[in-house]
Amino acid sequence: MIFDSNQKLPALLASASVAMLLAGCSDSDSSGSNGGDGDEPKPSALQTAVVDASSETAYFNLVDGNVVGENDTWHVSFNRYNVTLNDQAEGAIGDEQAEYYDDDGALIASFFVNADLADELNSLNAVSEAAGDFVGYGIKSAIDSSWYAGGRNGFAVVPENYWIIGSAEGNSYAKFHAASFTAAQSGADVTFEFFVQADGETTFSDTPLSTTVSMSGGSPTTTCYDFDDPSNSDCSSVGWDVKFQGFNIFVNGGVSSDGAAKAYNPETVDEVTNGAEVNPNAWQTDKESSIFTDFVWQEYQASGDPSDHSLYPNYRVYVIDTDKDSDEDELIKLQITSYYDPDTGASANVSFRYLPLTETTEE
Repeated sequence: MIFDSNQKLPALLASASVAMLLAGCSDSDSSGSNGGDGDEPKPSALQTAVVDASSETAYFNLVDGNVVGENDTWHVSFNRYNVTLNDQAEGAIGDEQAEYYDDDGALIASFFVNADLADELNSLNAVSEAAGDFVGYGIKSAIDSSWYAGGRNGFAVVPENYWIIGSAEGNSYAKFHAASFTAAQSGADVTFEFFVQADGETTFSDTPLSTTVSMSGGSPTTTCYDFDDPSNSDCSSVGWDVKFQGFNIFVNGGVSSDGAAKAYNPETVDEVTNGAEVNPNAWQTDKESSIFTDFVWQEYQASGDPSDHSLYPNYRVYVIDTDKDSDEDELIKLQITSYYDPDTGASANVSFRYLPLTETTEE
């Protein structure tokens, strides 16, 4: 979990202050209004905004340049350091700022500490096209696709790959894996085995429960499973633990549902003998997925100082398609520049700037 501080941060506030100066070349106003209807004029110059995402999600319309309501037309939302696209929008990376990281993907502290807001405007200006594929809103499951291997003509399960699952109720666990499969016309019938650790127990059972699920990528069916009550396969109930859909496996937790289910993928099958003893930081839940999760905009404690509990921007540039179904909407490039209020230093007051993809601007 990323920790954020409400303390005033001199270096970051200096950058944020520059953002307020840049705001002078913008007619943007984040005080809030209704969203546009898609026919409003697009921004024609650099726009800057600061949104308060400290206590609730802030929804922003990139066309009108305003904070709007959840039910209005919005393109990007902020909840503390989390950034999400509307499901009608798509995003691509424009500049991933590779110089901020070494060849192994580790951050380079000096780049973050010495980054200059005005200089990084050059990165925004330099982007004239997307550098990667456009991706929309999705769900990144806590259980990835490594339970199987191959494609349509070479599908196989990986039975040695196990997950530990915490139940939707939060009081029991199961160790499960894909045990076997039978090829089907449009996919495969896969048998999953669950070694259950019931409420009050301290070890997993030696005898597994099993369920066979028809999985396909074409017209996927949805099947749910409750390892505490194997007779329950109702996805509308509150008790299901895992959901099989296509070749995806979701848990009843995180963004997928309201339960407490979570997952952990141990190195070996024998690593965990008691689900309750899994390191709390190792558990994963289903999460939102978008260009902002594929390429995060910030790093925690990037200075390398253990006493520095702040978030630093990496000044990545994102290209946003505000309406993926329209060929007429103008692409917008966006750069997030600070996590802290430029006046008070309060956290979760996110500063960003943006302009049409084909345009540039001077300071």
